[in-house]
Amino acid sequence: MSKKLVSILMAFILVLAVNLPMSAAPLVPDAKQLTPYELTVKQATELSSSRYGSVLLTFKVKGLDTNYAAITPVVIVEMKFGDGIWEPIGDFYADDIVKNYKVAPDTYAIPVYWNDVFDWDGITVQNYRVYVHLEDFINGIDYGDSAYSNIASIDPSAPPQQNPPASPTPPPQQNPPATPTPPVQQNSPTPPVEPPPSQFKANSWAIPELTNAQSNRLIPNSLINADLTKPITRAEFASVGVKLYEAISQKTANPAPANTFRDTQDPDVLKAYALGIVAGMSDDVYEPNALLNREQAAAMLTRVYKKIKWEGWTLANDSSYIQNSLDNKDVNKFADDAFISEWAKPSVYFMAKYGIIAGVDASRNLFAPKNTTSAEEASGYANATREQAIAISNRMFEKYGEIKDGGPISPQPTPAQQQSPTPPQQQSPTPAQQQSPTPPPQQSPTPAQQQSPTPAQQNEQQPSEPTPPAEPTPPAEGSDKPGEKPTPPSQPSR
Repeated sequence: MSKKLVSILMAFILVLAVNLPMSAAPLVPDAKQLTPYELTVKQATELSSSRYGSVLLTFKVKGLDTNYAAITPVVIVEMKFGDGIWEPIGDFYADDIVKNYKVAPDTYAIPVYWNDVFDWDGITVQNYRVYVHLEDFINGIDYGDSAYSNIASIDPSAPPQQNPPASPTPPPQQNPPATPTPPVQQNSPTPPVEPPPSQFKANSWAIPELTNAQSNRLIPNSLINADLTKPITRAEFASVGVKLYEAISQKTANPAPANTFRDTQDPDVLKAYALGIVAGMSDDVYEPNALLNREQAAAMLTRVYKKIKWEGWTLANDSSYIQNSLDNKDVNKFADDAFISEWAKPSVYFMAKYGIIAGVDASRNLFAPKNTTSAEEASGYANATREQAIAISNRMFEKYGEIKDGGPISPQPTPAQQQSPTPPQQQSPTPAQQQSPTPPPQQSPTPAQQQSPTPAQQNEQQPSEPTPPAEPTPPAEGSDKPGEKPTPPSQPSR
């Protein structure tokens, strides 16, 4: 009996030993099982105001909506013209696709915006394909790529040839309605102009800028269907900055380690931090949902320019970098210049000189850098909005080739060198006079100049300024479009 019992127990233990590893195995997806299939593409003029519109890609992927914990599937879209080379034109995170572009079980339809920026001749065949990339952004583990989907193509010569065969029945009816038909076709060009404004939840001044930004692929996926009149968060602005960097540099931004911040693991925040576009509010806190003011937005987007244009520049060495400088000379000061933080002024006037950023009230020449009163804070007077952030990003993209460098920084801006010329002039009369009168005049301006850039480099908190006096609150609604006046305060209904 004892031998039988031992045999039974051994068999039971063997069964447990075989089955336990299978049940405890972590859920790690096989990239090949996420291969997209049944890809189709169609031209969609209603998606863009560009001459050729944009395209809508529809495909299927099984398991894309499965929760893989830290592992993030990313759908990569590639395109080529004719027999050219394949180029990536968009990446979409699975959670975004499942939330916004799922049209049926395992079926997704995503818009890909483009226009003449691709230099399409309107004749060459467009080819598209997609695949899924798997990565654990938290632990920095790459799980590889799926296989490519089938290739879907748009042959511009096909649609015109399909229309005539589709109308063999009307020929007998073409004689009577021969005259009314042309007017209907002549009026057809006007309706396509109407859809683009309705695709954005934005103020009218921003529609043209947003349309251009969309064509330039500068709008993050998270903001495409969002209300763009709302204030922009620090996480959203990081996405705008990364889009601008990748569009101008034609390079893919790499994220910082996933444990950089304890309050966010947003890939775009980590990319923007690694580039030096943004900094934390402290060593390990980013505050992704905090709002930005206009001077912060100007400084952060200026860093995109510095990162691309200035060799060896980093956010850490920004205060000591002397090889280049911003071209911000000979610019008319804003009426509220006293309210602009010293660390932000170089960026604000650099962007103002090139028409990248403008004030909120042209009649009073106000910039509205930050909220300085409780009333302004409550109304969000100086908060940067999503449409403003995208607009200045698009202007930076379009004006990038026109921007000139301010040249190397001479020794005179250095605080230590600004103090050295002063003592020599006072040494000649009396050494005793050099020590007594010199410190008072140097102590008042020097701390203000030395303290202002430091907070900007260490974090994005706006430094406290005791100088702003009580000033009439400017209108709460403003435009970042050059030369456009905001809605007058007397018309709050607009």
